[in-house]
Amino acid sequence: MHIIAHRCRLPRRPSFVRTMSILRLTSIILIGLVAGSHALAQVKLNLEINTQDELGSRLVAALQDSLRNKRLFQISPDPAAADVTLRVGTLDPMDGKLTGLQTVYSLVITMKTLDERRVNVFVNSYLGVCGREQTEQCGATLADAAEVQVSEVLSALKKRIGQSFPAPK
Repeated sequence: MHIIAHRCRLPRRPSFVRTMSILRLTSIILIGLVAGSHALAQVKLNLEINTQDELGSRLVAALQDSLRNKRLFQISPDPAAADVTLRVGTLDPMDGKLTGLQTVYSLVITMKTLDERRVNVFVNSYLGVCGREQTEQCGATLADAAEVQVSEVLSALKKRIGQSFPAPK
């Protein structure tokens, strides 16, 4: 019996920066397609924040800055008036050892229904780790992801029921 060992190279996974670039390009294309096909009113967005660490607070600040620059969203301090809710939670995974090197984050995106009940419906969620040197990039990537997800739902609603979102009042 002979055992033959081969050294094989596994394909490299795309780097973090390449993935972010692809996500940003996709969001720009989708927003252009959605905005070009029909005029969208700004979607009222509310942030529910639960940070347990300083680095998480920096990540949330970067996310808020990126969301303010999105033409699709208008940040609303009133959760009842918001059409979209982003729930962000962070914590330091080291907890007392080497604190401040990274933060673990969770982002949950929900949208309210179009009927009079206005119930929150789950859209998507993201879970990840962000290093101390990448809080700006992580915040921008999460804002882009939220924009893509909401744009896809808006586009599907427009195709399915022919109604823009948010619905005119």
